[in-house]
Amino acid sequence: MESNLWEKVESEHSIYYFFPSSYAHKICDRLVKEREAAYEKLNSIFKVVLSEKIKWYFFPSREEGVRLLGTLSPEQAIAPALVIFTVYNEHHDSTPEHELVHILSFYWNSGLTHSYKFLSEGLAGYLDSSVKGKHELARKLKVDGKLISFKKIITSTDFKSNDPDITYIQSASFVRFVIEEYGWSKFSKLWLVKGNLGSEMGKIYGLDLEDIEREWLNFLED
Repeated sequence: MESNLWEKVESEHSIYYFFPSSYAHKICDRLVKEREAAYEKLNSIFKVVLSEKIKWYFFPSREEGVRLLGTLSPEQAIAPALVIFTVYNEHHDSTPEHELVHILSFYWNSGLTHSYKFLSEGLAGYLDSSVKGKHELARKLKVDGKLISFKKIITSTDFKSNDPDITYIQSASFVRFVIEEYGWSKFSKLWLVKGNLGSEMGKIYGLDLEDIEREWLNFLED
């Protein structure tokens, strides 16, 4: 991207790029402080050492991001490149944590992996402090009969081919349940699984995906 478009602010862990005189640029001190605090908090969990600083690009609008990035989404993390694209303006903000989780978890346990998409988005949603009441939201989806089986989500070629307003909530609730019920140690092993998730869950948890999904659904009911 054109270097003369950006004002650069560098911190201990990241380099931030802002459009001059944009809303994000005007409040850049606050944005940098929030993201540095989020990095410290999250990396106390993942404990990774990155080869270089993370690069954050703040677009003043989605349209401007699409103009510059073409087919790339202006709201995503590209973990292997240590890059985060985000849209930030007076009417649209973005959490400090969500995309950072995608970056740090990619290097977690030296795994260099995004894991399964629903686990990846679930972990980011679980650790995203801007979203509260994940179990309550999932419980409402269950009552309304809108939850989607994780088997269907896993076998879909595109995570977003299912309704993201549903899958992001239920993935965050499920991951929170699994971590708080069975612990980080087992989830960290699950994170590295690249084979058949159901059978691998059986080896790690003694229960396959459908069994744990049933436990989670019973938990929501209670």
